[in-house]
Amino acid sequence: MFHLDNNSGVSSMPAVGAMQDNTTRWFTEGAGNQSPSWPGQDWFNIVQAELLNVLTESGITPVKTQFNQLAVAIKAIVNKNALLRDNLLSEIKALGVNSQAIARINLGLGTAALADVQTSKDDDTSGRLLKVGSAISVRGLSYGPDIAGRTDFNTAPSNSVTFVYSGAANSPGLAGSVVDFSGLSGNYSIQIAAGYTTGKTLKFRARNGDTKQWNPWYEVFHTGRPPTAANVGALPIIGGSLTGALYVGTTPKKSSAQFTVKTITDSNSSGDGQTHIAYNSGTDTAPIYHHYFRGRGATNITTEAGCNVSTTLAVGTTITAKKTITPGDYANFDARYYTRTQADARYIQDIDHTAPVEKQFYDGQPYTNTHATDGAYLANIRFVGGMSNVGWFIIRYTRKKINGTWYTLS
Repeated sequence: MFHLDNNSGVSSMPAVGAMQDNTTRWFTEGAGNQSPSWPGQDWFNIVQAELLNVLTESGITPVKTQFNQLAVAIKAIVNKNALLRDNLLSEIKALGVNSQAIARINLGLGTAALADVQTSKDDDTSGRLLKVGSAISVRGLSYGPDIAGRTDFNTAPSNSVTFVYSGAANSPGLAGSVVDFSGLSGNYSIQIAAGYTTGKTLKFRARNGDTKQWNPWYEVFHTGRPPTAANVGALPIIGGSLTGALYVGTTPKKSSAQFTVKTITDSNSSGDGQTHIAYNSGTDTAPIYHHYFRGRGATNITTEAGCNVSTTLAVGTTITAKKTITPGDYANFDARYYTRTQADARYIQDIDHTAPVEKQFYDGQPYTNTHATDGAYLANIRFVGGMSNVGWFIIRYTRKKINGTWYTLS
């Protein structure tokens, strides 16, 4: 391969002219009105430049008397910049472990490229790569309401470790990691989830491999997260509503040790439909309920509608009432007791004195028997000065009030 070598050439390649047509054209010797093709300097210069550049790329110097330089140059370029298909990458292997490591890095291959994959789901050979569906594999998958393609946790792979957000469908209702492991055919999975926020919430669920359905999530209670009263259907320590009967002691039958809080309806017309706090000394069909309130302190019964006693009320000590005691039937009182009307008509409610009244006396005043001052008492006396026997008694009368009416004492 060699360039133009006579005095007709120039030392610098002339500028290539503008393109005349983008359509591919071929040489012709001409026919009829068609003139023969003539290459011109552009075409010859372009072809010569292309060929010389192949030699330059391979590092070969053109030799006028050597006619295989182009072929040698092409092989050199292939050996230098590309892998030969027939060698099946043996060129990299021949260069040693360092070159092999660089090749893996250039291809984006990690250390897994040096390890073998499990041959079966039960292959536990040390160093083997895990396969999804076989032994437990650690996954970087997460599930949540806004994660495309992974909004439903029922689609999580078996035998894996994943992360779930509480908003994902069929999630355990917490945010945290979930371990999934399966036995038999791989359809009977168990999932265990732990919340990461407090580290106290632990839940699990199992998949029914026969029906291919997941069972509900259940919470595991422990010393760090004991169950609440609501979790176990109990009343909280602060109190609550008991919707059924409460029995303390034995079953709800005759027993002096039985304590019962129950709404009773036994059709005996005594307390039906009312709540009893008692023990039954009778039978189930003929109960006899006893009620006792005992203690060193006070027993308080506070109701808005009052407290009703339908039979004898035996009191062994003083009854102290802060408000009026009103009998439901006054016929229960005998002649030893007065009603308020009777008492008001018989007993003095109040006593007072009338305003002062003056009665004059003087010498020679005659005595009258009108007794105008009967019942009065002397409150004061006033005399005229000098030797006169003229003066006044100041008297007041005493009054009593009976049943709302004032009476002057005579």
